[in-house]
Amino acid sequence: MTIRRVLVVGFGRMGQGLTSWLACSGIEVVVQTRRATERCRTDFESAMMRIAERMKPGPDTVPEVLKRVNFVNDFDNNMDWIVECLEEDLRIKSEFLNSLSKNYSGIVSTNTSTLTIEALSTHVPNPSLFLGTHFLNPVPVIPLVEIIFTDRTDYGAISTICEFLKEHGKIPVKVPDVHGFVVNRILFAALFQAMELLDAQSVTAHAIDTCMKEGCSWPMGPLALADYIGLDVCESIMKSLTQDTSFPYRNIPQVLQRLLRNDHLGRKNHKGFYNYD
Repeated sequence: MTIRRVLVVGFGRMGQGLTSWLACSGIEVVVQTRRATERCRTDFESAMMRIAERMKPGPDTVPEVLKRVNFVNDFDNNMDWIVECLEEDLRIKSEFLNSLSKNYSGIVSTNTSTLTIEALSTHVPNPSLFLGTHFLNPVPVIPLVEIIFTDRTDYGAISTICEFLKEHGKIPVKVPDVHGFVVNRILFAALFQAMELLDAQSVTAHAIDTCMKEGCSWPMGPLALADYIGLDVCESIMKSLTQDTSFPYRNIPQVLQRLLRNDHLGRKNHKGFYNYD
């Protein structure tokens, strides 16, 4: 199977990043969004111009890339691959997966970062063509894609997606179907510990981040990274991880709850563990 036409469902940060990477890779992309399609196109055009100024989208010009992207509120079954990029909420993702037509014969994947693929697979018409493709933000920059599947996933579907990803510069890695997979399970254990240290000990966010950057060669400290991810998103991921009895942390850190109560969301509204005004 050749992937030529991809449907991206959801146009938040991950949906936008995935759309720009696919379009710059020469793939026709259809974006399903609940937002006004013209507003989405305008926002995407502005984002692509910023990317072109910093990185260049390859030999294509931005207008040529934009021609490959269409924004719709509904879609047909003429897709080779559907990638779900909705909010990290089991109900929202399940509702979309339940809505897929039984006549659709292509591959479906979810970009979930913490929910298990086994749980989500019960909501798709054809579990043999369903898998997890966890892209990392920013999608055009980070090559890793975690590949997650169940016992029912067809090997041909896994192979098709992995070969497509490698062909377009990504590094697919098969990982276990546990909450958080590998990257977020390890990363958020560190974020839990950093937040607990900040809350319980006389140590600053700057000191914690400096230790991890200078001592462990992290490009960004854990608390600065939490601000970049979004503190509301961090809370959602942490809630999912704490549902797994094998994960060592059970409660959302108090410091994170206090920040969220005061509408500190991180870089997105210039207030988090750090101020960005």
